Amino acid sequence: MNLTEFLHTVAELPDSATGYLTISLDLVLDPVGKPSAEQALRTAYRVVAENHGAKTFDEYVTTVPEHIAAAAAAGARGLFLVTDGETSLELRTPLPFRNDVRIHPSPWLFELERQVYLLGHPLVLADVDREEATILRIADAEVVDEHEIGRSPRYTRMTRGRTVTEGRMGAGPAGGHSRHRVQNSVREHRAAEAREAASIIEQVWEPGDLLVIAGSIDTRHELIDVLPAPLAQALSEHVPESVPTGEHELLAMIANLSERLQLAEADNLTKELLSGGAGEQIVRGRAAVLGALEAGRVARVLLHEDAVANWGTATDIRPRETPWDDADYQAIIHRADSTSATVEYTQLPALLEMHEGVAAITRW
Repeated sequence: MNLTEFLHTVAELPDSATGYLTISLDLVLDPVGKPSAEQALRTAYRVVAENHGAKTFDEYVTTVPEHIAAAAAAGARGLFLVTDGETSLELRTPLPFRNDVRIHPSPWLFELERQVYLLGHPLVLADVDREEATILRIADAEVVDEHEIGRSPRYTRMTRGRTVTEGRMGAGPAGGHSRHRVQNSVREHRAAEAREAASIIEQVWEPGDLLVIAGSIDTRHELIDVLPAPLAQALSEHVPESVPTGEHELLAMIANLSERLQLAEADNLTKELLSGGAGEQIVRGRAAVLGALEAGRVARVLLHEDAVANWGTATDIRPRETPWDDADYQAIIHRADSTSATVEYTQLPALLEMHEGVAAITRW
């Protein structure tokens, strides 16, 4: 079950009389190199259980450290758990969640929906160098397509002075290859390999995908020069310094890249909208957005990621409070999912400070 499918499964769970316990955790080590997820869990659950006067989930919470250990051992950096005491679901992700623990009649969706948005932009990653090229398509934090191209060093090295053949056979006119001919041959082979890589990218790329090209400067530019126009337009300006070889490290790198790109995109959109870019097709604030959702008018919801309370991250486990009722944002997300409105997350302060952390673009 991929990330989006998991969200839909959780969102469709019926309300429970006993409520659901929803847990999201940051599995990254704290600043002194120690795991902090268990501390966040204990602290947050104690407060939530006291507020609700319920001990329904005490037994389940004692098993969560086992889930934390197994997820961390598998290379996950985020863990999401939800249970009503009978049905339990678990999701491991390459991107940390913010720490949060909730007891609510329905599964708490804010952190899960945020994760889906941050990891939700499919991308194609091409890592090209002189020895090989690897092309991956990543969607929902999973590698869904992978191609490798082997390259022959014999045809990809430029020479200086005499060629290897000249050095062995002598530099006279009767033996060896001229440097000019060898260099022309190298250029031709490099261009052919760049075209081959571009052809594979074109096969795996889908409209809307972002394209990220990593590798040495010259191999990157050789590939970029032969990209068809749609791929050139999808090319990201971000260039990873290096691409990890391990699967978990690779997914973590891609998750961090996706997070930066998605937040930047939402910040830019929110800034444009709050400046009047959508005219009358924008509504702001909890009540207005809920009303538009109830009428089926909303196409896109923009949420500030700090619109609801949480317990921070591994680097700072402290409660983040809000001055309003978080339940409104749960209702907004549920209604958006049920009416096929997209939900996007931003860090733009103006949305939080002036509009209760939420705005929406309407269909009409």
